[in-house]
Order: sequence, then structure tokens, then C-alpha cells
Amino acid sequence: MPADFQIDLSERVVYCRAWGVVTDGDLANNRVALHADPAFEPDMAVLYDFSGVTEVQVTSVTLRRLALTTHLVPAARQAIVAPTDAAFGLARMYSILGGREEDQVFRDRAEALRWLKS
Repeated sequence: MPADFQIDLSERVVYCRAWGVVTDGDLANNRVALHADPAFEPDMAVLYDFSGVTEVQVTSVTLRRLALTTHLVPAARQAIVAPTDAAFGLARMYSILGGREEDQVFRDRAEALRWLKS
């Protein structure tokens, strides 16, 4: 699966990343695994890094479902790093569909981390 995550308990940040060709199943399976992890807490900040994505094969149906079924509390920040146009468009759509004020999309990882931890 070209998606995984690491939970940094000391920083209270979940680092998710995807690479290569990303599909509906990759994102959905990663979400299920994250929420099943006993270290995950819904008030943690989340960084999604799509820097290594070469192709996006995600449907709008899956994107909407993922955006509307987050287990995060409303105040939990999500930063999405999407340097390519395809990944950026996907990330913006996810952010808009979710309607969460604490979601931001960035082209640069360092900028995303600064915002996430501010």
C-alpha cells in the first residue's frame, strides 16, 4: 500500500504520507488503520504529505466519504502537503468537502509544519 502513518506521541502529531499511484483503497485503508491504532487520539494534529504522489486515482465519492467521516475533533488541525497540481486539487476538494476550519493545504512541507505547530 503506498500510504502509511506514524504517530509522534511527544508532539501529538500524526504524520501520514502517500506515494506513487494513490487509489481510493489506499486512502481508505490508511484511514481505517489510523483510527484502529490505540495511540491515535482525535485531538491530535495531522500532517498529510502527498509529496511522493505520482498519480491520483481517487474518486470524488471516496474523497467526500473520507472528508465527512473524520474522527478528529473540530479544533484538531490538519495540514496537507500537495506540491503537484493533481495532489493540490485533491487536497483542496477534501478540505472544502469536509468544511473544517482547521484544515489547510500547502505546497511546501516546512510551511505546513510551521502552521500545524503554531
